[in-house]
Amino acid sequence: AAGIAFGAGATGAQGFTGAQGAAGLGGIVSNYAQFYWVTPVPFNPNVPPAFTLQWPSTYISSGISIANDSTPAPTQITVSTPGTYYFECRVQEQVDAGNPVDCTIRFKKNGTLIPSSSTTLNDGGGIGGGNITCTASTLVELLAGEVITIFIYGGTTNGSSVAFYFYNPGPPNNNSPACLLKVFQMAYNGPTGPTGPTQVALQGTQGIKGDTGFTGPTGAS
Repeated sequence: AAGIAFGAGATGAQGFTGAQGAAGLGGIVSNYAQFYWVTPVPFNPNVPPAFTLQWPSTYISSGISIANDSTPAPTQITVSTPGTYYFECRVQEQVDAGNPVDCTIRFKKNGTLIPSSSTTLNDGGGIGGGNITCTASTLVELLAGEVITIFIYGGTTNGSSVAFYFYNPGPPNNNSPACLLKVFQMAYNGPTGPTGPTQVALQGTQGIKGDTGFTGPTGAS
């Protein structure tokens, strides 16, 4: 008769699953800022060079900052993240009666004029005097550390200087600064971060093998 067979040994327990890797960085990234100059000094647009706007005050800023030029004066706008940025500059000027003013705002990147970025406004003859507001905007591709500067060009009929206009009706929060600059980055999806490391699962120990059964007696011839 055949020997009695014992069952196979039990399978060892499965090892623990490794911890999940940390999620990579990503999502929406957008830098922004608003700077202003309350009361700039008068300038004469008829006498070169062009008047460079300064930004000594910051209302809000994330990833965009102001740096000093060699003067030193806070004229240089820089960004921390490469991308496409939108710039909007608003200037208020005082106009004397009978003395028309041309106001041209120009943007420069690393000292070079940005093509098709200039805006010109004429006060319409300056018959009654008053104030004009000139707003210019542009889109520009920037790398981290590149510099944007903003200039005013123009002219007056009698060659006199142009005064900036600052409106102050009361408390500081109601003020209208003479020069105002808004900058923000066009939103984009940031790069996906690296996948976290995979934990190797531990293999359970193999079960104990059962004993071999007895050999049965040999059959009759």
